[in-house]
Amino acid sequence: MLVLTTLTKGIELPTLSRRTGKLCRAVQTRELVLSINSGSVHLAAVLDREGRLHRSALREVRSVQRGLVACARQLAGSSSTARTLRNLPCDIDFGAHGSMFDYFSITTDDRLDLEADWADTQGNIVGQVQRICGILVPQGDHAIAPFRQLGHLWSNGQFALSAKSVAVSFIRGLGVVFAAHVPAGISMQAAEHFRRGWGNSWEPDLLDEDTIAYARSIEKACGIKPRTQLPLDIMLITRAMKKKEVDLSGWRAGNLSLKFHHHIWRNGVSRDGTRKARIGQ
Repeated sequence: MLVLTTLTKGIELPTLSRRTGKLCRAVQTRELVLSINSGSVHLAAVLDREGRLHRSALREVRSVQRGLVACARQLAGSSSTARTLRNLPCDIDFGAHGSMFDYFSITTDDRLDLEADWADTQGNIVGQVQRICGILVPQGDHAIAPFRQLGHLWSNGQFALSAKSVAVSFIRGLGVVFAAHVPAGISMQAAEHFRRGWGNSWEPDLLDEDTIAYARSIEKACGIKPRTQLPLDIMLITRAMKKKEVDLSGWRAGNLSLKFHHHIWRNGVSRDGTRKARIGQ
């Protein structure tokens, strides 16, 4: 059974090419196509702002923030969405066993301008500040801060390496609203890419008790009450199917660019000659 699930807020997810089935792009979405089989719920595809269907690069959803799911409705097997999905290519293995990473998304309203680096095949390190929603984290980190961020989802669907840092708190915005397991194949590809550019220096440090205590102190001082994370399961979908459908005309009319960036560095030097330290050094 396929279910079209509408979200209250936009998120950003990695998707596969509609032509080759390979990891290709980041898509902003408020519409998830879920596959429900024998009581299990998996993410199959997403609809972008223009209503085009893209096969998701993520299959196993860890959790969603309470209030993210607005409504849901079952799709007929003869619907255009179901027919298109059957014809979309797929060139990855969705198995998550052995994966090193999970994926978190904040909302498109809360996008952050953050720096990350990319190691190309010629041995160059290209750094950019992009406006991002998607964060690559070590598998098992909690979706409620603090958590370690290892990479950022760029507009081309690839994960660039971020500076070793910990997201301690979200004083403004909703924080992480969507969490999923990264398939082992994509995890291995990202890890190999990081090693090619930075050896083992990119590997994450452990979260220490001082960092966790600091995060809790910020929450207390600022009066932050993180929203609960819920499993995206049959019970949640069943409740959503009883809710009134949401008008997405305003969402589809918007066109938030995923390619926005402030600065670009190549081997630590910007176009105006400014130098910066490489991530991992």
